[in-house]
Amino acid sequence: MEKFGAYKITPHKELIIEYYAGVITVKDIILFKKSIRQDPNYNLYWNTLLDLRDSKVSIKSSEIPQVIDFIKIGYNIALTRNTMIGCANLADSTS
Repeated sequence: MEKFGAYKITPHKELIIEYYAGVITVKDIILFKKSIRQDPNYNLYWNTLLDLRDSKVSIKSSEIPQVIDFIKIGYNIALTRNTMIGCANLADSTS
């Protein structure tokens, strides 16, 4: 499956929905999040729903801090937001 990313910002619900498909790497996540941050409706403190059902996330454990460090750029720890991750059945890792 070809890589694909899409998002929708819902201002009245203060929600960002991100959709990923294909094999996703750290570079893909960071580039996609950079493009979302350019959207004039984006707000760093709104809740985020990540839909990973149609993707395979190919990230080494050593790369996770890189993603976290990027997400924390410009973030005030005193404020909060939630992130929900939806993914396929993890028990079926052979498909």
